[in-house]
Amino acid sequence: MHRLFINISLVALTALSVWLVYLIIQAIADISMFEAFGPIWQASWGKVAMVDLYLGLVLISILIVTLEHGKWQGWLWAIATLALGNPIAVLYLLLNRKKLLDLIKG
Repeated sequence: MHRLFINISLVALTALSVWLVYLIIQAIADISMFEAFGPIWQASWGKVAMVDLYLGLVLISILIVTLEHGKWQGWLWAIATLALGNPIAVLYLLLNRKKLLDLIKG
């Protein structure tokens, strides 16, 4: 049951990540990230969204380093996740779903 749930979740996350990459490309074509950051940060909900985003990215980065037992590859994935966001985290989870399932099974 866990395996089916993980696989279905990863398929859904992949679809959402493809959509996110599309939205990122659209946003880059519209306005530079650095220009957009000021107005986002000035809004109260912008601050909440940014802190929430980076809290999640830090948590998934910790999971990645843990799954890789602190090896340099895990640190590279974690840094890439912190720099490039959730599509990198989803790619890592897709490529390493067996490690994730083994961790869940204990």
